[in-house]
Amino acid sequence: MMISSTLKAAIDEKLPKFSDKVILPQNVLSEIILAFGEGDLPHPIVFKLSNGKETCYVGVKEFSDDNYLKLPELIWEKLRLEDDVYVRADLVTNIPKGTYLSLQPLAFYPQVSSWKYFLESNLTNYYTVLHKGDILKLEYNDYLFELKILSVGEDCDIVNIIDTDLVLDVVPLNDIMAHQQLEFNDKSYVNSIEHITKLDLDHPFNAENLKPFTSSDFKPIILQFDTSQLNARDTIIFTISVPNSTSIEDLMNIDLLIGYEQLTNLENFKWSTIPMDSTIQIDSELSDSFPGIKHISLSASILQKNKDTLTEDWSSTNIYIIPFAWRYDTNVFIEVSKDKVVLDNSYDGIEGKVLCKNCKKPISENKVVLHEAFCFRNNVICKCGAVFLKKIPSTHWHCEVCNVHGNDGISEFKHNKIFHNSPYKCTSCSDETVYKNYLDLVSKHKSSDCSAKLHKCRFCQLIVPQGEPTYQDRYQNVTNHESACGNKTTECYICSKIVRLKDISTHMKMHDLEKTERTNETRANFKKCSNENCVYLLSSQGARNELDLCDLCYGPLYSQLHDPTHVKLQSRIERKYMIQLGKGCGHLWCQNLYCKTAYPEKFESMGSKEILAFVRDNLMASISKPLLPMNKQAKLSSENTFWFCVNESTQRKKNIFTMLALENRYEDPSIYKALNEVADASPETVSSWLAANVRSIEV
Repeated sequence: MMISSTLKAAIDEKLPKFSDKVILPQNVLSEIILAFGEGDLPHPIVFKLSNGKETCYVGVKEFSDDNYLKLPELIWEKLRLEDDVYVRADLVTNIPKGTYLSLQPLAFYPQVSSWKYFLESNLTNYYTVLHKGDILKLEYNDYLFELKILSVGEDCDIVNIIDTDLVLDVVPLNDIMAHQQLEFNDKSYVNSIEHITKLDLDHPFNAENLKPFTSSDFKPIILQFDTSQLNARDTIIFTISVPNSTSIEDLMNIDLLIGYEQLTNLENFKWSTIPMDSTIQIDSELSDSFPGIKHISLSASILQKNKDTLTEDWSSTNIYIIPFAWRYDTNVFIEVSKDKVVLDNSYDGIEGKVLCKNCKKPISENKVVLHEAFCFRNNVICKCGAVFLKKIPSTHWHCEVCNVHGNDGISEFKHNKIFHNSPYKCTSCSDETVYKNYLDLVSKHKSSDCSAKLHKCRFCQLIVPQGEPTYQDRYQNVTNHESACGNKTTECYICSKIVRLKDISTHMKMHDLEKTERTNETRANFKKCSNENCVYLLSSQGARNELDLCDLCYGPLYSQLHDPTHVKLQSRIERKYMIQLGKGCGHLWCQNLYCKTAYPEKFESMGSKEILAFVRDNLMASISKPLLPMNKQAKLSSENTFWFCVNESTQRKKNIFTMLALENRYEDPSIYKALNEVADASPETVSSWLAANVRSIEV
């Protein structure tokens, strides 16, 4: 159907610079609706633009009241337009949906760790159609990415990419770029996220040749600890040390970061060992022993309290531990333990020791005279109290602002950066708050509500800034990026409804509620055939016979004879049991506890009289209604119980019930319900029905 308009074109700076989505006048939409009808509009709406010399295909972003055709800069340049020019726009409805896309980046882009996720998140936001041979341009976070479109399929040169699944093939420009990409992916944080190491209680982890975070060869090590193994009153202690080292400088060179996210790093953490440096320095000066470790002590209640303040959907029980070095390569030893006491090297009156009057270290009473003689003659005491042999080294430093001091460049660099590099305010977002120090800035802002904070979107899987959340985002427990990304829809696999991705969690909770209601209803209305070997349920009105048996089990006992005293019914039941115990049913599948075929050794030695006595004393006594003549003086239970043999199909279902009941995942009434609902019962089909329709037992 031909729809064509000649429109005055203008560049619109509000449109994304690199996009093929234009704004058309409202009257063009009216023509389309008139031609196709409201319920059968083409999707997407694509126009072919031409100015007599150049042509290109565009999608439609929106329609406006203006009479102008508003173009992004990319389309304006493609058509080589000038001011006050008219463009012809023809509606196109025969562009095929794309199924394959081959792209070639024109440069190495280290900002992109996964082209699949990057294009999935951005491509359809800016483009509607792709043409073979064009240069695809995408602008993201102030970076321009250019990729040549090598192919869009075998039989076409132009495709529509809206609402279709594309097989993506990214071809490197040359071998050098391929090597760069592989090398980058190997070192990238994203790649490290895919190789997380589990850290268990009292199972140390050794990290060899850990590179400084400033090194080009730095590759983060991410450790994961599951807090679900902790009780509410437990305290866990994470320690880091350098194996076989007694150097304070080696200990100052390493630190540990802990956070709730896989992206925990120096700008996104909740706890760290960094503040321990000054304490370690003082302890080492007051004691002959080397501190040896840095540690972070956390209680289970603190972990939960901090998790409750986060805006994202933190259903995970994991926390993440990141070791790193500051200046030089090192090996580190990391351990997590529960309720382990960390040694305190401070002096508090040690029996048998006195403090040296010069260096203030605890010395044995019988050696103090010799020690002080040597100490006064050879040791130099700094104004900060630090003791040195002969002279104060040039690496020794004092903070001019506070009373902290140290003996190496690493500790001085860390101290100044963390405490005296003010103002401590975020330069990545609009927050104007000035924080006390760098640790406060990170733990209270950068790791939580900073709009520039990187996070892994739960929908597109891209690592992107979280954005500034609106009040709706906070209510829905999503970041601003996830709010926009989560507007994409998917089909619920249970009810087939179309649901937004960010609403799928709430939607599934509705199905969980339905499962709970269905489980409670099944439990409340549960009425099963009174034959222990049967799996069939009775209707809500109960059985159609007085024995509470299903029709299948009651059939052999049915009789039209008048039997007001139930003596004939008693005889039929008694005879059925005598045959089961005396001869057996003869079916190889039988597993009835009271059948000679299933358990020959149990009844082989019993004669007819013994079997009859056993039936009357044990089996007939389990029948409470109707009241049989032989049971008038007996103490009976409130419910009937029978042990009749069943057919092969029923026995197979009973075996499935036994297997599923042993797993203790679902209540017995629910399993019986599933066996009655599934047409071709098998362990797999029954388990699938249970998973889809009833609530599992909460452990």
